[in-house]
Amino acid sequence: MTIPEPVPALKEWQVVCAALGQGLQTITLRKGGIEEEQGEFRPRFPKFLLYPTREHQTAAAIQPSYRHLLEHNSPQPPEPGKLCFDLWATFERGYPILSRKTALALARFTVWTPDALSKRFDLYPEKPMILMILRVHKLPHPLIISEDPSYAGCRSWVPLVNFRPSPDLTGPPVLDHERFTKTTVEIEHVIRF
Repeated sequence: MTIPEPVPALKEWQVVCAALGQGLQTITLRKGGIEEEQGEFRPRFPKFLLYPTREHQTAAAIQPSYRHLLEHNSPQPPEPGKLCFDLWATFERGYPILSRKTALALARFTVWTPDALSKRFDLYPEKPMILMILRVHKLPHPLIISEDPSYAGCRSWVPLVNFRPSPDLTGPPVLDHERFTKTTVEIEHVIRF
């Protein structure tokens, strides 16, 4: 399955990408970054690569039982100035999270601590927190591209301009259909109540 150029990538904490890649988490909860369009996060692409970053990542924001993922080594690029991607995702569904109570109830579906989710919820209080349910896939082989200065900064979506040609996104889903559906139903139950 190919995607148009420039290839979109969602920047996410390295530890969250590790959890997504191991099927320990199927959601991400976002607000807008400083450089987001109109300062608000939007799920803009149906398919995208996951771009692990350590920017803003802190051990204190991670539940103790998941802190071992902080040491998770994503595939390493062969040389400085290169980036390596091993996961891609489809955006399955999205929901605005309008109450702190709901945000905190979602902690059991993430690696984040309730305190970290509370702080994320409070960031930009005039904007809703956006929950994205993601179907994550492992690429058969890591993709390596040159880093570009345009990728830097506090933004969620990054157009990866250095792919030629656009990658063919294949590879098995991290979770089988049954486990993914069961988790999604549980998450949606929390959102409704």
